[in-house]
Amino acid sequence: AELTKIYKSPNQSFDPIKKFSYKNTACGKCLKFNICRGGCRGRAYLNGNIHGRDPFACAAHLENY
Repeated sequence: AELTKIYKSPNQSFDPIKKFSYKNTACGKCLKFNICRGGCRGRAYLNGNIHGRDPFACAAHLENY
């Protein structure tokens, strides 16, 4: 119910969430995308960029560990 309110809100501060597409992310062209599915956008945002990598779920990054 709350997410529906956010999505229907005219508040433009929610536009990055409403218009989000993996095509515009670091993950969009990654060959490992089918494994991690881009991870969590919340963690990516907290790491500095909603379009960046989720450092805890990035399959390409984690394969080196």
